[in-house]
Amino acid sequence: AMATGLPVVSTDVVGVRDCVRPDANGVLVPPADPPALAVAIRRVLDDAPLRRRIVEQAYDDVHRLWSWPVVASRITDVYADLLARDVKVAEIPDPARDPSCRFRAAPHLL
Repeated sequence: AMATGLPVVSTDVVGVRDCVRPDANGVLVPPADPPALAVAIRRVLDDAPLRRRIVEQAYDDVHRLWSWPVVASRITDVYADLLARDVKVAEIPDPARDPSCRFRAAPHLL
């Protein structure tokens, strides 16, 4: 929604609170509180200046901070930093094989 210019009204839970800032780029309500959610939705529908402000800020934030090119660059930077420091990682041995594992018998279930 943020990337397409729609206002965001969501619950204040892990993941969402990482990118939605209350009344800056969206509206957050406590989880499991339908009345609060209804009030927040009504507030966004009725308050055009608020709606425009959070939509504009959200659109900017998502493209500046969370777009795929930005995220890919951050991930690439982490790998480049690790390579530059020549970090050695201990080898992780394979776990013992369990022939009764249903995923080994039917890998398509993965």
